[in-house]
Amino acid sequence: MSKGNGAALANPAQVTIALELGSQTQILSALLAAARSELLEVGVSDAYGRELTLEHFPVTGSKRVLAHRTGAGNDNLVVPATGVLALVANEARLGCRITNTGANPVILYLADQKRAGAPAIYLGVVTPGNDIFGATWDGKIGNTIWAGNVWASPTTGTSILLIAEV
Repeated sequence: MSKGNGAALANPAQVTIALELGSQTQILSALLAAARSELLEVGVSDAYGRELTLEHFPVTGSKRVLAHRTGAGNDNLVVPATGVLALVANEARLGCRITNTGANPVILYLADQKRAGAPAIYLGVVTPGNDIFGATWDGKIGNTIWAGNVWASPTTGTSILLIAEV
């Protein structure tokens, strides 16, 4: 900075940089506002013909899309000692839940069969007091829905799974 008449004068290069940073901040703020204005929530229903988009739901700037899905599942899938394909691959899967309601723990292999090296998920058994913690999987790996096959294999004996998929 140079001085003139006893006051500090701004360097023109620094003023230019400050102005550029200010305009970039405005651009980034505008992009953020645009990105937040298209928040999308997906809801599913078995009501045929009710597919629609709700604007400004649940708040202004958000949308909810209702999609028709009949769903699939099983309330009593017996898992034999040899294992069973619990879910077939479904690229349109929006969500699922698998609960072990049997007496023995089950390992879910994210594959079409029990395979060394395949990602696996352990399902414990329901504990007294109807606590299902550890006996249920929500179909996610992190925040991502698994859309591939799921093979179930009990750790011992047989077990039973409750499955819901949309």
